[in-house]
Amino acid sequence: MAIQLSYTSLQGVVATTAYHQIVRVDYLVDNSPNCRATVRVYKDKTAKSTGYEPLDENIIKFDLTFGGKSPDPLAQAYTAIKKVETVTDSRGKSKPVNYKTGPRTDV
Repeated sequence: MAIQLSYTSLQGVVATTAYHQIVRVDYLVDNSPNCRATVRVYKDKTAKSTGYEPLDENIIKFDLTFGGKSPDPLAQAYTAIKKVETVTDSRGKSKPVNYKTGPRTDV
C-alpha cells in the first residue's frame, strides 16, 4: 500500500511520480492526536523496489480509533494521510505536501 504523488525533496529534487509509503505507526499514550505515522518518500516505485534510499522521511499525526470494526492502524494511517496538507519533515519543520487535494494515486 502506498500513494503516488508529485513531491519536492528538502534538497529541491522534484519527483513527479514519487512513491509515499507509510513505514511505521506509533501509538502515543495520553497525547492528542494519539498516533504518529512515518512516511518515506521515494523517487518512484522502482526506486523503492530496487533498494534506493528515500528522498525524505516525514511524519503525520492523527487520532487512532479502537474497538469494534475499526480498521487496522496502517489502514487508518492511509485514510488519515489523505486529509493532510502539511507534514513534519526530518528537521522537525512543517512542510506542505498536499495529500488532501493533490492529484494522487493509490498504488
